[in-house]
Amino acid sequence: MAGGTLNRKGVFSMGHSALFFAVHIGATALSGLLFSTLWLVAPGRQRVATGLLALWIPALIFACMTPGWLREAHVPAETAIGSLAQGACISLVAALPSLTVLARAPGDLTRTARGLGADWRARTLLLWLPLLRGRLLFGLGVILVLSAALAAMDLRRVVS
Repeated sequence: MAGGTLNRKGVFSMGHSALFFAVHIGATALSGLLFSTLWLVAPGRQRVATGLLALWIPALIFACMTPGWLREAHVPAETAIGSLAQGACISLVAALPSLTVLARAPGDLTRTARGLGADWRARTLLLWLPLLRGRLLFGLGVILVLSAALAAMDLRRVVS
């Protein structure tokens, strides 16, 4: 349980709902960031981008339906399973804009930078961050907004 007690009805009291909301947003956003990073560093980015393009709508639907499925499976709302599953689903949406840029980037860009003597830090700071900055910030915003929306949906399940 997320640091609280149950009231007489067996659900959280409203005093603990803010804590639940904050923990749920944090866990979902962290999971989304982790999985987005994994999608971005996966080998074969063109195939990953194509697969994510086909799966982003079903993933959002699955993320929205996860609280209901967990309730029917009698999984306590305080477990991190729902947050991790929802974060993995929204990571597809967050990683897609960055993956499209990476898929269109010339394949020999990294090899050329490496040949000119740039180490991994220089390539990251001088090549990939300027190329992806806007898309990464957009992806972070998507993760935060979707995490808040999903936490609000799950909070409604907990306090009802």
